[in-house]
Amino acid sequence: MSFLLTTSAVEPAQLRAEEWRSRLALPYAHGAHVRAAAGELPELARELQAIGGPRTHVTVSTETPPDAGHVELLLAAGVDSVQLARPERDAGELWWPSMIAFLREAVSHGLPVSWQPPLSAGWDDGLDVSLLVHLPPPTIGDGAGRAATDWSHRHAPGLCRWRQGTGFVVVLDERDGAASQTVIDDPVLTGAFGALHEPTRLAELGRRSRAAAGELIEAGFVLDLNGIAVTLPYRLRHWPVPNTSY
Repeated sequence: MSFLLTTSAVEPAQLRAEEWRSRLALPYAHGAHVRAAAGELPELARELQAIGGPRTHVTVSTETPPDAGHVELLLAAGVDSVQLARPERDAGELWWPSMIAFLREAVSHGLPVSWQPPLSAGWDDGLDVSLLVHLPPPTIGDGAGRAATDWSHRHAPGLCRWRQGTGFVVVLDERDGAASQTVIDDPVLTGAFGALHEPTRLAELGRRSRAAAGELIEAGFVLDLNGIAVTLPYRLRHWPVPNTSY
């Protein structure tokens, strides 16, 4: 048995913790739709964790993706999948960097995500999907564009991942069909690689960090989306097969 939770942007006052607790704890709450703002997911996750019980399916309807840092909270609360509704209007310049960061962390922690790109025409303008094929592709429906179709057809687990060493990072990249391994051991480069896990405006970086970001962008390990940079490889903690760790 599982809950279906639908979250959308509403006033926080509409969703007090007491209301969540009463609705989720009741026997007839199976299949209930519980509305919540995306920013309230941490509080909702805490309530789910306190209640315990069955695994939970969460449907998120919001103009912006959940914060990438919420992935571990959702997993700890027993959430086993997330569905993101298609944005119905201009999603804003932070939508894509935030979505990429969320997808990256979801894959890293083994949280399945289904999602749809914005409704606006030209959503893939300037977006090199060949750099994103290691991340879960958007749901393909009737009339799906070439970018979404190509992304879906080329997607496979583990195509671009990294592991942490002592003072260095190793990136294994197979997105173009040929396996390559890159060791990043320069402190400024490793610092930028880690800092840009959170979408960051390049203009806000110092001179050395901005230069390091440029090198990572050139290598295909960081994506520059109109001046907002985000790290692409994910830390593969477990292969998608039983009893195998990376």
